[in-house]
Amino acid sequence: MVVYADILFLVNFSLNWFSLLLTSRLTKHRLRLINGICAAGIGAIAGILTLFFRGTLAITITEIASTFLMCAIAFNTSGFTTYARLCCCLFASGITLGGSLTLIYSFFNRAGIELKKQSDVSSVLFIMLSLAVTLAALIFERVMRSRKSINGTELLIEHNGKSRRVSLFSDSGNLLCEPISGKPAIIVGADRLAGLLPESILANDAASTLGSTHSTRFRLIPATGVCGSGLLLGFVPDSLKLEGEDRRELDAIIAIDKSEAGRKRRYAIIPSSII
Repeated sequence: MVVYADILFLVNFSLNWFSLLLTSRLTKHRLRLINGICAAGIGAIAGILTLFFRGTLAITITEIASTFLMCAIAFNTSGFTTYARLCCCLFASGITLGGSLTLIYSFFNRAGIELKKQSDVSSVLFIMLSLAVTLAALIFERVMRSRKSINGTELLIEHNGKSRRVSLFSDSGNLLCEPISGKPAIIVGADRLAGLLPESILANDAASTLGSTHSTRFRLIPATGVCGSGLLLGFVPDSLKLEGEDRRELDAIIAIDKSEAGRKRRYAIIPSSII
C-alpha cells in the first residue's frame, strides 16, 4: 500500500485539532489558536513517525508521549492532576474520533461505495468527516450538560457587606436576560435571599419594589414559561462569583423567583451559556 505523507499529515492534523477542540470544550480549558496548531502539527508528525516502527509497543509509547506533549503545548495549566485529566480526555477524544471515522469508512463500503483502502479516501473527505464527528460530539456534550447540577460549585452573592452561597443548576433553557443591559439572569428563590435583601422587597410584587428607595438596584425582567408570561424582579448585587474549581466573577443579574415552587427551590438556575 502506498502512503502519501502529505495526505497522512493533513488527516492526522485534522484529527488532532478536533480532538484538542473537543478536549477544550469538555474540560473547559481555553485552547489558544497558535498553541493548538503547533500541538496538532507535532501530533501529526508523530503519527507519520510511527510508520517507521515495527513493534506495537514502540507505536503505543509514541502515541502516549505525543498526547502528553500535545497537552503540554496546547493548554496552559498547572498541577499534575489537571494535566493528567487533560491528557486522558485528549487520548479518549482521539480514540473516539478515530473509531467514528472507521465506522463511517465501513459504512461507505457496505453502502456500495468502493473504498478498498483507507488511502483511497482524499484528505479533504477525512477532514470533513472529522469535522462532522467533532460537531456531533460537541452537540451531544451540549445536550448532556444542558440541565445538570454543578457539583462543588456555588454562587456567591455579596451585597452591602453580606453574602449568601447558593448551589447551582445549569439549564440551557434559561434564556432570561435584563432587556436594557442584556445581562443574563440567574434565577434564585426568594427564600435563598433572606437576610440579604429586606423582607418587604422579597414579599412585594415587582412594580411596588421599583417605587422604593432601592429602585436603582432593581430591574423588571420579562419571563415566559409553561404557566404563562409575567415579570420577574431583577436584582443587581455588589458582586456575583462562582465558588469552586472555576472561580471567577460573573457579569449577570439575579432574577428573584417569588413563586411557591421558587421559594422552596434550594438551588439557583444559571444559564449554561455563562458556565
